[in-house]
Amino acid sequence: MASPLILKALRFANGDNVPLILRLKTESLTGVDLRSGHQTLPLPRSTVTVAPKLATYAGSPLAKSTQGSAVEALLEFAKQHGFHEVTQ
Repeated sequence: MASPLILKALRFANGDNVPLILRLKTESLTGVDLRSGHQTLPLPRSTVTVAPKLATYAGSPLAKSTQGSAVEALLEFAKQHGFHEVTQ
């Protein structure tokens, strides 16, 4: 899966639009497999997908996530900018 998030504008029949962030229910990413066609390409040993150290450097865009998760950081950013979570 490319991303567990879908971002789009949702248009209602009356013409109004609302921004939407849809989080798909998926297992957490545990690694990365970079490919060119059928060939697996090497990754640097330091490749990580989620780590607290990713959130602690100066100016980190992941600073809003204590776990260093891009998904968590984006969802927290959205909440701080007026998005409301709907769980139904």
